[in-house]
Amino acid sequence: MDKKDKKRLMVIRHSMYCRCYYPSTNGYQRYGGRGIKMCSEWINNPQSFYEWAMNNGYEDGLSIDRIDVNGNYEPSNCRWVTKEVQDNNKRTNRKITYKGETKTLSQWCKKFNINIVTLSDRLKAGLSIEEALNKPVIKSGGKILYTLNGETKLLSEWCQIYNVNYQTAWKKSKKGYNIEKILKIEN
Repeated sequence: MDKKDKKRLMVIRHSMYCRCYYPSTNGYQRYGGRGIKMCSEWINNPQSFYEWAMNNGYEDGLSIDRIDVNGNYEPSNCRWVTKEVQDNNKRTNRKITYKGETKTLSQWCKKFNINIVTLSDRLKAGLSIEEALNKPVIKSGGKILYTLNGETKLLSEWCQIYNVNYQTAWKKSKKGYNIEKILKIEN
């Protein structure tokens, strides 16, 4: 372990400790205030934290993440992850199940290429998750985009792929049909 890594890990360990045990620390209410603790091994033996980190995927640019957001900072509940993974592992995330798969709103948005505000607004308006994810996104110029199996294309492109008459598909899209129904895809 080089000096830079050791210093960064020392800061991370100290920050975890402060979040868990010092009420004046920013974030204490979300950690120590909720009963989140740091294991005695990492408190009493800083070297054990450094060794755990180096043997468990530590890299510069990753951050420590608790797998169970209600669990403690301890070897069996921590991992090194990217910001995106950590952002999807928060108590405040809204998780939605669609076709047997559970994801956060931002994960669904990424998969279906939908802006998170658009998806949130659709759900607030009372659309089902299926309707909210599959409703076409109309871009400037009136072009209609549909997402199917995580891939977004113009309606005309989907019609070419599935050999469907564009005018017929366009009329069905105006009636609010989802892309599977427009293209006559069996679910």
